[in-house]
Parts: sequence; C-alpha cells; structure tokens
Amino acid sequence: MGERRAVRDRERRVKAWRRAWKIALIDAHNPDWRDLARDLNR
Repeated sequence: MGERRAVRDRERRVKAWRRAWKIALIDAHNPDWRDLARDLNR
C-alpha cells in the first residue's frame, strides 16, 4: 500500500511541474519518446 501512495504522490508532484521540466524528464529517461503504454500489460 505504501508503494501505491508513493507513486500517486510522485505523479501529483510531476503534474504540477512546468511543461519544460516534464519534457526534460522524458528526454532523460526515454530519449526516443517510445510509447511505454505497450509495456504495461506484459
């Protein structure tokens, strides 16, 4: 349960970030902008 709360809290913090910060985060961890949704159901 604690992990779910941590994930939710992190998501809320990221949602409050400016767009440029979000893009920088994506570029750092997913530079090809690969669609990660396909990997969720594996």
